[in-house]
Amino acid sequence: MIECTAAERMPTPSDLTYFQRVSVRRGEQGPEARLTGPQLSGLVRGLSLADGFAIIPPMRSAVEVGQNVSVMLLDSGPAEMEADWK
Repeated sequence: MIECTAAERMPTPSDLTYFQRVSVRRGEQGPEARLTGPQLSGLVRGLSLADGFAIIPPMRSAVEVGQNVSVMLLDSGPAEMEADWK
């Protein structure tokens, strides 16, 4: 798990915890998370592009640009080495 800065707005319905598929890249201030595309459950292209899941807690309608978001890294892609991001 790493802390990232949201590189774009990540809206969600606010009643559940959401796991948004994101790519993680190095930004000027550290790791940045960006959505991999539409987040509908039947769209798997975004999952194939994802480095991890941005965890957005219930009762939070969005993560705004520049806010911190926790990202659970997947075992593949350029973000697999969690130590590189700390």
